[in-house]
Amino acid sequence: MQTLPGNREASFSNGGTTSAALTTARMQERAIGLVLLLDLIFLTPVVAVAWFANSALLLSDAFDYLNCIAFNLISYIILRRIRLGRTAHYEYGADKHEVIGGLISSCLMLVSAIGMVWWTVGRLFRPEPLETMFSYVGVAFQCVCLGLSVWLWRRNRRIAQATSGPIMEAAWRGNRADAIQCASVIVALALTLWLRPYAWSIYIDPVCALIALIYPTGSILAHLRRSLGDLMDKTLEEELQFKILRRLARHFHQYDAFHRIKSRRAGRRVFIDIYLGFDGERRISEVTGLIDQIRVGLAEDIPGAEVNVIVSRADLEKAPAAAKS
Repeated sequence: MQTLPGNREASFSNGGTTSAALTTARMQERAIGLVLLLDLIFLTPVVAVAWFANSALLLSDAFDYLNCIAFNLISYIILRRIRLGRTAHYEYGADKHEVIGGLISSCLMLVSAIGMVWWTVGRLFRPEPLETMFSYVGVAFQCVCLGLSVWLWRRNRRIAQATSGPIMEAAWRGNRADAIQCASVIVALALTLWLRPYAWSIYIDPVCALIALIYPTGSILAHLRRSLGDLMDKTLEEELQFKILRRLARHFHQYDAFHRIKSRRAGRRVFIDIYLGFDGERRISEVTGLIDQIRVGLAEDIPGAEVNVIVSRADLEKAPAAAKS
């Protein structure tokens, strides 16, 4: 009969799947690579049309393109390193690389939003008329960009839901912000051109630019808050902690001591460490059977969780306490 070893603790875990991580990284790399390619193709025409149209919205959109290119380039490099396996020095995975990439992207988007606010407020105090011909070109060009942004938004959101990666989460939110901005640009330019006989129509362009900033800025701040929580190894949400406690409560009479639970997030992965105590006379097969039940149950409750159960001999822990008393 095999019983628990005399050492204080032993660990039982369900490790991650390397092939699944590589498949996820490859899918994300292709998605981000496509967005990066489209941004590079559209950058020059967007800048040219914005400059000649003299539109605050078009110029802010061109500035946003530069931020998107920087974010997508950083994200592409990170995902490529993960796919090529250049993360051997990170035994808990390279998910924090993705968190940092998402954090950098959100910071760039926030800087872009602040710059857009500064620019449009300045245009409110110093309004300038738009160049008619290039404004019509800008409307047509923004219609094309709107269609692409909506398509990328839906596509990247599906990939983010399938992979739960912070980079893809930031990417589809960025695509959504781009779609909202394109729609705002189209409406603002169309109204300005339609109402150009009226002197007050020159204020439509900067006012619509300010309105378009409200929703994307809130989305960026929400993602920044989540990314900082992941980067600081924030413990799991209360709802998930209750799921862990409920699972342990179902097996309450099958272990002899409960010490603590440690949990954290690393990008899309969840790590749970459970410390339990067992009597030294218990069979190893009995203990491992219980641990397998706990791990399987938590995998159903919290998909993607990597559970590590650390067991110790409860009788050895009680002995010193009894000697002191």
